Amino acid sequence: NRTTDVADLDPIEIVRPSEVPTTPMTGALELVVHSSAGPDVVQPLEPHDSPNDPDQFTFHGWVPWSPAITGFTIRRNGITLAQTHMSAHAPQVSIVSPMPGDTYIGEDIPFSWTASDMDGDPLTFRVEYSIDGGVTWEMLSSSWQTSSFVVNSDLLRSTPSAQFRVIAMDGFLSSTAVMSGTIAVISSEIFDSGFE
Repeated sequence: NRTTDVADLDPIEIVRPSEVPTTPMTGALELVVHSSAGPDVVQPLEPHDSPNDPDQFTFHGWVPWSPAITGFTIRRNGITLAQTHMSAHAPQVSIVSPMPGDTYIGEDIPFSWTASDMDGDPLTFRVEYSIDGGVTWEMLSSSWQTSSFVVNSDLLRSTPSAQFRVIAMDGFLSSTAVMSGTIAVISSEIFDSGFE
C-alpha cells in the first residue's frame, strides 16, 4: 500500500529458468533474501501501479533458489513492509477425486484433495490440468483457497489422457500431488457431432 507501508506476500513458487525475466531489476523497493549459508542478499524491486486501486502497487521478484534460503523481507526506505520465513515442515497433500479411468462428457469434473500442514500454516493451492498424461501442464488457478475445484469438461481441452495436479503452498514451502492415472475429458459438442 502506498500510504500505510504494508505489503502482502503471495506464496513463494519455484519456477523454471525460462520463466524468469532477464532484464535486471530496478526500483524503490528492496527484496532481502535471508540465508543460513551467509549474509543477507539485497536486490531492488520495481513496483507497478495496480489496475484496480490507485493506492496499491504490485511487484515481482526472482532469486536463484537455494535450500539455504530461510526467508524474505520486503523493505522501502528502510521500513519493513512484509516478511516471510520458512516453516519447519512442508504441507502434505493427496488427491481424492476424480478416479483414474473415469470419462466426463460435457459435465462437471469434481477435483478434490486432502491437505494438512504440521505447522498450522494457512494453505493455498495451485490447480493445474494436463492433456498429455502429465508431460505438460496448464494452470487453472494460482491461489485456490479450498480443497475442491469443480470445472465443466466443456471448458477444458478434450483428451483421452487428462490429468490434474495440485500444489499445496504454505507461503514458503510447497508439495505436489498428481493423479495416479488419467481420465477422458470430452467436449459435449465433439461427442454430439460424432453421433449425428
